[in-house]
Amino acid sequence: EDRRRDDGRPVGFPGAAAWEGRVLDDPFCGLATDALGRVVARVVDRAGGAALRAEWGPVFSACVLFTPPHRQAVCIEPCTSLPGRGDFAAAAGWRVLAAGERLAARYAVAAV
Repeated sequence: EDRRRDDGRPVGFPGAAAWEGRVLDDPFCGLATDALGRVVARVVDRAGGAALRAEWGPVFSACVLFTPPHRQAVCIEPCTSLPGRGDFAAAAGWRVLAAGERLAARYAVAAV
């Protein structure tokens, strides 16, 4: 599904992206969500015939895509705030929990 911001710009990754040979350690935010506020991503190894589906909820305001130095994997790391932010503003997703307060989140990965 092609999702767009109010100004008409696309949200998330419209379509597929080839990752072979890329070096990644990058945060992404503003990703497209489904009707329940979840981000759903798929990673497909066409050569190996394997695929996985990753899904996380609205508690995560960003994710980091990381390729380790050996390049045999892609890490999908949902984050509750943008990494590397020095000001830890609420607008960046930073939350301060009171003593005893909990924050629940869901991150699921499955082979498909």
